[in-house]
Amino acid sequence: MRDEVIPEVKNPKLSSWDVAYALNMAIACLITYWIMTHTLSRFVDESSDFLGGMWAVVATVFVFRETRLGSLSAGIARLIATCVSFALCLLVHSGGDGSIDSHRYIGNGAVGSA
Repeated sequence: MRDEVIPEVKNPKLSSWDVAYALNMAIACLITYWIMTHTLSRFVDESSDFLGGMWAVVATVFVFRETRLGSLSAGIARLIATCVSFALCLLVHSGGDGSIDSHRYIGNGAVGSA
């Protein structure tokens, strides 16, 4: 356990850098949302389109950092995590139709002998 005391900040003032950073993030989120909703609208229904846009904004906030190197590092970490998740999903759902026990079913839905 650390014995360090976190200093208490009273009435913190926003600097011009803080405002510029927040404005930068807002613009990046808006652009990401617009791109995703307009791209997805060709392939999915409207509710999925908006959900995809919101997830893209969440990813933007997660990756947006103070420096380009920090953003690149966070983006690579997110890409690796997505690839690992995708690989695990393929392992779990490799049964054919998406269900884990799909090898036990035959064409008419009756349970076959395994």
